[in-house]
Amino acid sequence: MYGTEAVIPIEVEIPSVRVIVEAEIDDDEWVKTRLEQLSLIEEKRLTLVCHGQLYQKRMARAYHKKQDRGKCQQFETKMKGTTTGADACKAKCCKPPLS
Repeated sequence: MYGTEAVIPIEVEIPSVRVIVEAEIDDDEWVKTRLEQLSLIEEKRLTLVCHGQLYQKRMARAYHKKQDRGKCQQFETKMKGTTTGADACKAKCCKPPLS
């Protein structure tokens, strides 16, 4: 429109070939910045993998905790009249949570 071409903002953050040609960046500097960007991307990927594994552990712990409660309640309803049944249930599946 006014003699310049529009550049997408993401291209300014991570320079494309077009931006490099327009900015006249030399090859050594381009390679250096590209390697820095790749290492940053790899670092972010590893962080996301770690967070994903932590999330899966939390969800598994919550799921198993809920399953143990369900087993305990089912066992207590079966053995409602006996005191040994309730004691066995508490000893077997109603363990205190690990902190």
